[in-house]
Amino acid sequence: MLPSILSKMAIPLLRVILLSGCLSLLTAPIQEARFESEIKAYEEADRRSPPAKGGIVFVGSSSIRMWSTLAQDFPEFPVLNRGFGGSVIRESTEFAPRLIFPHKPRMVVFFAGSNDLAEGDTSSQVLANFKDFVGVVRKELADCRIAFIAITPAPSRWNNLAAMQEANRLVQNWIYTEDNLAFINTYPLFVTKEGGPRPELFLHDQLHLNSEGYGLWRRAVRPYLSWGLEDRGREAW
Repeated sequence: MLPSILSKMAIPLLRVILLSGCLSLLTAPIQEARFESEIKAYEEADRRSPPAKGGIVFVGSSSIRMWSTLAQDFPEFPVLNRGFGGSVIRESTEFAPRLIFPHKPRMVVFFAGSNDLAEGDTSSQVLANFKDFVGVVRKELADCRIAFIAITPAPSRWNNLAAMQEANRLVQNWIYTEDNLAFINTYPLFVTKEGGPRPELFLHDQLHLNSEGYGLWRRAVRPYLSWGLEDRGREAW
């Protein structure tokens, strides 16, 4: 008799618990995507002052975002900085319709991959994710040229050095088989002749570039910008 009574009492109680759970799900705030606030800020800036179309969009992780002198470094080119967060490659792919497509660029300069490796992705996953990024961009902008800046061997991530080297190698080798892609091999600029780190090129966090580090990027990237905007006769760098 007692088990039967307990069973009858449990059914209404279970209904209350399930109903409470459903109500909680309905009333809980929807969590925004990581970096959504940064993306919205870019969209608002574009609404207030729409950039010219057909230029060069720089996109990727915080090393792009923190390149505050980008426009001054390349005054002869129509460059636009759309770096965000400490993002990974997949997030640039996800936000491409909002960060890249509206500007219809002739070229995209891309830097990401270090955060991917730090978060546990393999070098092969970095390549696969970059291929996905290229595919998404090309589907919308078939003639857009894309340049990949090599993953930088930051001293704070020296434990990932082998993975960074392998990711750079995989991306570079794939790029050489494709049209309208370029690999900007900045890696040798950020190591000593013996292959050691160069902490003098980084901020105190030993992860992000300082002005001297960005100066090396500036000199390495500039020749590719001309290629990015020229007529589409030369397919590969």
